[in-house]
Amino acid sequence: MIDGDAYFIVGPEKELNGNIEPEGNLLTKAGNFTLDGNGFLVSSNGFFVSGTTGEPGVGGATGTLKQVAIKITEDEVDPSNPKLKFTSYSIDSNGFINVVREDGKIGVLAIDASGKYKLSEDPQSTENISLTTATVSNPSGLSKVGNTMFQVTGNSGAANTGRISDIKGGSINAGALEMSNVDLTEEFTEMIVAQRGFQANSRIITTSDSILEELVNLKR
Repeated sequence: MIDGDAYFIVGPEKELNGNIEPEGNLLTKAGNFTLDGNGFLVSSNGFFVSGTTGEPGVGGATGTLKQVAIKITEDEVDPSNPKLKFTSYSIDSNGFINVVREDGKIGVLAIDASGKYKLSEDPQSTENISLTTATVSNPSGLSKVGNTMFQVTGNSGAANTGRISDIKGGSINAGALEMSNVDLTEEFTEMIVAQRGFQANSRIITTSDSILEELVNLKR
C-alpha cells in the first residue's frame, strides 16, 4: 500500500511506452502485485507494473528517467555467475526492489543499458529499479476505468511521475493493502434510512390519492 497521495502505474504493454509519461497507462492504489509465469511483476488484472530507472533532472536539467517492466527471475549480467536465479525479493519504503540471489548475495534489482536485469550492490546506482508512482493535483478528477484503476484527465491535471521519494508522494508499506474507503456499516445504515424514506413517501402518495378520491365522491 501507499501511505500518501501517490498511485502506482500499470500498463497492458511490457514496454510501458518506453518513457516516464503515463499516456495509455493507468493509475491504481491496489498494490497486490504478483509475478507472472515469465517473472514479471504484474497487478491482479495482469497489467505490467511500471518501474523507474535513471536519474531525475535537477534545476531544470533533463533527467534520464524512463519506465521499464520489472522482471525478477535471474541475474542476466554477472559475468562470474551468469543466470543465477533470485530466490526472494522485497520492496522497501521508497519502492526499490531488494533481491536475494541463489548464491546468497543481497542487492537491489537493476537494469543495464542493454535491458538486462541484474543484482546491483550499489544502493545509489541510477540503474536501480524502483516502483513508478504518480501524483495528480486533483485526484477527484481522475476517470474511473474499473478494476481499481484510474486514467488521467484534464480535470485531474497532468501526472507528476517518478520515484515516490522524488515526487513527495508518501511512502510504500510492504505487506499491507489499503482498505476500501467504503464503510459497510455506514452504507447499510444509509440504505435503511433511504428505504424508510421511500416507504413514508409512498404512504403520503397513497393518502393524498385517498383524499382526492373522497373529494371527487363528495362533489358527486
